[in-house]
Amino acid sequence: MIDTVVLQYASTHHDFPIDLIRNQYPELKTAVKHVIQLPILCHASQNPKAGSTISIHYIADQVLLELFSLEKYIKAFIGHKTVRDLEYFTQAIAIECQNALKVEVTVQADIILEGLNQSQAITVTVPQM
Repeated sequence: MIDTVVLQYASTHHDFPIDLIRNQYPELKTAVKHVIQLPILCHASQNPKAGSTISIHYIADQVLLELFSLEKYIKAFIGHKTVRDLEYFTQAIAIECQNALKVEVTVQADIILEGLNQSQAITVTVPQM
């Protein structure tokens, strides 16, 4: 197997980095949307409930988010001591993905809440810095 990882972005929240792979055709306008099924992040509240997702949207430049590390990165928030509420969770992911990619990133969390008759949609956009 060829190792395509060209950079790693070290998370400020846990020990699992976001790996980046080279965009083979950066001259092409390539819109990327990762949709990740969320695990239960809080064992006390059992939130978010199964069926909840987080989506990461960006227009690729020189690098792309690597799929396998992205999944490990998200799972590393399970039981996190600081990033506890889902709004903060969504903001943290948006900021770190933007820092890694160096392009505008929009992250949307579609959350189904355990024990409540409601769901929540959280959208965070971090502009290119």
